[in-house]
Amino acid sequence: MLARIARFTVRRRRAVFVVAAAFVAVCAVFATAVAFTIQLWAQRFTSPSHAAILFTLEPVFAALTSYLLIHERFGRRAGIGAALVLAGILLAELKGPAPAAPEAAEPTCEAA
Repeated sequence: MLARIARFTVRRRRAVFVVAAAFVAVCAVFATAVAFTIQLWAQRFTSPSHAAILFTLEPVFAALTSYLLIHERFGRRAGIGAALVLAGILLAELKGPAPAAPEAAEPTCEAA
């Protein structure tokens, strides 16, 4: 009797492992490879400053998505962090682009 239960448990563990491995493989392909490829493709059509803003907002979007989809709690620290990220982006956008670095002068002496 115990041998039957042990065999059943081993088969069930293998089945759970196979399903879990399939989930990990799907997540690895779609959450990384496909998303990264689409991101690189779309990045060609935007300015570097807008791409930087989107990269900076990734943690805020991740927290918001987890709050909306799986009802994860959004604590005070997370709220303050999101507010600081948004404030930094707003400040950077309102301040405008940084001045360009001056061009280096041409060398004045010739090599002998």
